[in-house]
Amino acid sequence: MEISNGSGYNPGIWSHRPGIWSHRPVTDHDDYGYAYDHDSYGHGKTKIIVNKRNGYGYDNAGFGNGKTTKIIVNQGHEYGYDYDGFGNGKTKIIVIKGYGYGYGYGGYGNGKTNILVNKGHRYDYDHNGYGNVKTNIIVNKGHGYGYNYDGYGNGRGYGYDHNGYGNGKTTKIIVNKGNGYGYNYDGYGNGKTKIIVDKGRGYGYDHDGYGNGKTKIIVNKGHGYGYDQNGSGNSKINIIINKGKGYGYDHESYGNSKTKIILNKGKVYGYDHDGYGHGKTKIIINKGNGYGYNHFGYGNGKLKIIVNKGHGYGYDHDSYGNVKTKIIVNKGNGNDHNGYGNGITKNKVNKGNGYGYNHDKYGKGKTKIIVNKGKGYGYNHNGYGNGKTKIIVNKGKGYGYNHDSNGIVIGNGKTKIIVNKGKGYGYNYGGYGNGKTKFIVNKETAYCYDQDSYGNGKTKIVVNKGNGYGYSQRIWLQSVRPRLN
Repeated sequence: MEISNGSGYNPGIWSHRPGIWSHRPVTDHDDYGYAYDHDSYGHGKTKIIVNKRNGYGYDNAGFGNGKTTKIIVNQGHEYGYDYDGFGNGKTKIIVIKGYGYGYGYGGYGNGKTNILVNKGHRYDYDHNGYGNVKTNIIVNKGHGYGYNYDGYGNGRGYGYDHNGYGNGKTTKIIVNKGNGYGYNYDGYGNGKTKIIVDKGRGYGYDHDGYGNGKTKIIVNKGHGYGYDQNGSGNSKINIIINKGKGYGYDHESYGNSKTKIILNKGKVYGYDHDGYGHGKTKIIINKGNGYGYNHFGYGNGKLKIIVNKGHGYGYDHDSYGNVKTKIIVNKGNGNDHNGYGNGITKNKVNKGNGYGYNHDKYGKGKTKIIVNKGKGYGYNHNGYGNGKTKIIVNKGKGYGYNHDSNGIVIGNGKTKIIVNKGKGYGYNYGGYGNGKTKFIVNKETAYCYDQDSYGNGKTKIVVNKGNGYGYSQRIWLQSVRPRLN
């Protein structure tokens, strides 16, 4: 049957053969949306085929099987990208040609896994923007995350050795050696940007734990994560991770008292007063024991993430937030002994205006995200959750969308995201879910998208209606598509 937005309008699907364009209405049997059309990100032939045999390439023995797992995205335009944008007709992502996510029996990979992205333009970076035509991502060419000498690493992969997570050979990730992560001087980087990981033993991890004293991530030493003084950063931005023990992790747990992430100490994540922040924003992680984790579980009483204490996630009154926004993570113990949290952990986001959205933009003053009202991250003792965890987003206007911006296109008052209504992230004992977990997004207008954009008035995303995240108890691949009914 044909699809309509309620007013009888049907945008139809364009198709092309050499020299011929044709058009027909959309029906409920079409690969529409996520199968991007010609004017947007793809066309009706996009397929994602994951682990045609045993699911995400994992077999019973470990992480994969001998059958090639393929992810083919937009076979025509590749990830919906056309020649003028982000890709070309030859892009392929081939994952786990050998044993599953490139992992072999010995460790983390084998010689056969390849991820080839945009064989023409490589992750679609060109000389003027984010890269050049020679960028390669080769994963698990040798043993581990498949970095070769000419591209992203060495034959042992991401600094991992046979015993753990690294080796004595320095793993380097040098991205766009010319322009630094594909960033040029006018945009997000400069010619000297380097990410050097595992100068000692691989991702800063030593044999005893997760790091050593030499790991550094230095990003855009010149302009700081590509942010310049006029835009989103300044020249003093540093990300220093694991100055002590590597990723802030100590031997006994996951961190030490010296790990700091300081972002844009001057302008806070590159945000200035007129945009998204001010000079007081700090992200302090693992002030006590590293990533807020204590010896008994996953956190301690000192972990704080304070984001834009002044303006709330850098948002001011006129834009996306207010002065009361706080993100407090693991105020007590974070995660307790029995599961993943306790009754004290709270995420409060924009208690005033709801995710920083005001009435004129994307939300109203009642939006709340309440996570782990019961036992922390909504997980109970028996599985992954309990009946009390709720994420309620814009209960009034539906994902912050109101009727006043573009009418029905933007949203309505009924959108809800309810997670773990039953046993935690929809997972049951038999597999990955139960019959009660639902994600209902814009029940009226389909993720707020109408037929002119990405959906229609009745699109639903229902996840784990049966056995968990769309997986059956045998964990075989199931095709899950948005339902147009």
